[in-house]
Amino acid sequence: MVLGSLVIVGQNYQDYPSGSMVVHKSTDIGTTWQKTTLTANQGGASALAVHPDDKAILLAGGYETTAGGDQYALFKTTNAGSFWTRLGLSGDGRIQAAAFDPKNPNHIYLGTSNGVLASTDGGTSWQNSLQWVWVSCMAVDPVVAGRAYTGTSSGIYATTNGGSSWFTMNDGLGVTTVECLALDTVHNILYAGTNGGGVFRLSLSTEVEKRSSRTASPVQCVLHQNYPNPFNNSTLIRYEFRERMRVRLEILDLHGRVIRVLSDALEGPGAGRAIWDGTDDSGGSVPSGLYFTVLRMNGLRMVRKLIFQK
Repeated sequence: MVLGSLVIVGQNYQDYPSGSMVVHKSTDIGTTWQKTTLTANQGGASALAVHPDDKAILLAGGYETTAGGDQYALFKTTNAGSFWTRLGLSGDGRIQAAAFDPKNPNHIYLGTSNGVLASTDGGTSWQNSLQWVWVSCMAVDPVVAGRAYTGTSSGIYATTNGGSSWFTMNDGLGVTTVECLALDTVHNILYAGTNGGGVFRLSLSTEVEKRSSRTASPVQCVLHQNYPNPFNNSTLIRYEFRERMRVRLEILDLHGRVIRVLSDALEGPGAGRAIWDGTDDSGGSVPSGLYFTVLRMNGLRMVRKLIFQK
């Protein structure tokens, strides 16, 4: 995140030997860096947001891993990263995106591994806004108050009322994981980068108004990121779903070939989990590299990346 000559970045635990949630700050456009450790536990910082009216105010979101699993971790600075204070947000999961509403900075969105959390009081309290979906990214309209978009494991959701209700915008996109969003307010176009499906564009001139009367249907299932990742022995894969349905959980290689079926049965409702030990269906060890977890439920398909390192 670049703020004039100030640069602040978050760092994930996989990329840093200490394994803790840290941020780095540079005051000379990246020539030198100062590190601040935010948590003592293993974790990562994966979301940064800057206040639209006061560039010294930032949020850093991520997670820390305790004996109970991944926990939300959210910090705030009012002096451009010199000192950080932990905000009172608790819950299981990871914060993966954060954004202020430029028209109302007291309204903040957090995209998490469980949906969207929203605050209307500057982060003092939080409410569930969109549930049961893995959120990768957020984009907030800087012109129209209360309008925001989120990229999820089930495509794009949008809100026109500050997160009170959400509707899908997936025509032509399909049910795919959206990893990043970019909003062109000059030409009123939303760009979406997907996981393996390419880049899409959507004209917002009529789409938002046409769809805003529709409320999103409850998300039926969510596939969490495996942990640990990368891994060299075994990794845990978790998923959740609202009703009893047939679950097929597969591991694919880079060529899209199914090398391991971890589950193919009626399950639920509730939470499911599987362990992958880096072997194929015949019991042989697979080479180190990038693989994909694919979850298929009731016509839905969700994908996560895994890195196996021997």
